Amino acid sequence: MPTRQRSAAQCSLEQFRNRFDAMPDVAVRGSLADGTLTYWNPAAERLYGHASADVLGRSMFDVLVPASRRPAVERSLRQMAATRRPQPTTAIELRRKDGTLVSALCGHLLFDEPGLPLELYTLDIDISSRQLDEANLRLAAMVFEQSQKGIIITDAERNIVKVNPAFTAITGYSEAEVVGRNPRLLSAGQHGAEFYREMWSAIDAAGTWEGEVWNRRKDGIVYAEALSIDRVCDAEGRTLHYVSIISDITERKRVDEQIQRMAHHDPLTGLPNRALLMDRAGQALSLAQRTGASVALMFLDLDHFKVINDSLGHRIGDLLLIEVAHRLLSAVREYDTVSRQGGDEFVLVLQGTSVDGAAHVAEKVRALIAAPMTIEGHGLTVTTSIGIAMFPNDAGDFEALSRAADVAMYRAKHAGRNAYCFYTPEMRAA
Repeated sequence: MPTRQRSAAQCSLEQFRNRFDAMPDVAVRGSLADGTLTYWNPAAERLYGHASADVLGRSMFDVLVPASRRPAVERSLRQMAATRRPQPTTAIELRRKDGTLVSALCGHLLFDEPGLPLELYTLDIDISSRQLDEANLRLAAMVFEQSQKGIIITDAERNIVKVNPAFTAITGYSEAEVVGRNPRLLSAGQHGAEFYREMWSAIDAAGTWEGEVWNRRKDGIVYAEALSIDRVCDAEGRTLHYVSIISDITERKRVDEQIQRMAHHDPLTGLPNRALLMDRAGQALSLAQRTGASVALMFLDLDHFKVINDSLGHRIGDLLLIEVAHRLLSAVREYDTVSRQGGDEFVLVLQGTSVDGAAHVAEKVRALIAAPMTIEGHGLTVTTSIGIAMFPNDAGDFEALSRAADVAMYRAKHAGRNAYCFYTPEMRAA
């Protein structure tokens, strides 16, 4: 071939390559059909870690291509050489100098000039970070869809833009039914305006809020909900979205309440046990101390209850105790306390009650308990002995008041039962 023609081809090749030298983000490499590298631009040096002088003349299979990918790359090179046409853009993992892999989107060009060997050029764009972002988006989407907790995404105006399947399972509302609406549609009306003002004030100040709310499902059932709300902002601090996470805690609260009830109430009658009695009595005595009022403490014991248990069995005895509890509750005011201490012993705390008032309640209780009752076909009559101690005249604290009422109750028993008796200092001496 004449020298002048060859020089023109070389110039054309130089001009072709010059276009790639200044590309900052596209790694360009040229090779012969067998994979021998003929060109390596500065962006390729940065992406793969090899200097141009170290790779030119070497096989790309030794420099870049993992062994597992070699057959596919060889096949692509052969097809381009045979057809004189570039292959479609593909994504492939290539090896850096340090051995790590980079995901590259590979486009192809051919330099095919008479007088020069065919050169195949590949333009590589690093998509590792993009793939990572896409992977993160896929992971986020998977978490959103499969989360057992309901997720609500609203815009800056707090209108719903997206909910997940768990939200539908919890609330009964489909996404189509809530998009564009405010989450207040779930409100059960059990929280006042001040509650929500404080909640949103906290979110505006700290960007987050956690708490419990009572909401209403689509079917009208009210449920307890654990709720957290986070504000999502852009780089300038402008609110873009609010993300709420919800879970139904109705059953958990029911169990918690049951545990609390078991800890503070008699399991048979449901009346306060000794622990709750002491707390309520302490509050009643503190209030009386501040206001100068008096408090009556009554100890009740059923007369000959053991005879009923032994003759008719504990089941009948238990049902009788439940009936007695109902009668005692009917004899006092709502803010008074009726407690079962175990067995057939009961305690009443009557707030703001004088001696005359206590005597009236004691007589009322005595009559109510003595009234006949029928339990599973058994006609029963039971009486009670009642001891009464008054605060502050008889004692200044609950324990001392309890001892005084207990002494008075035993005096009532010794006096013939089915009666009440007030404590006197002489009883203690006796």
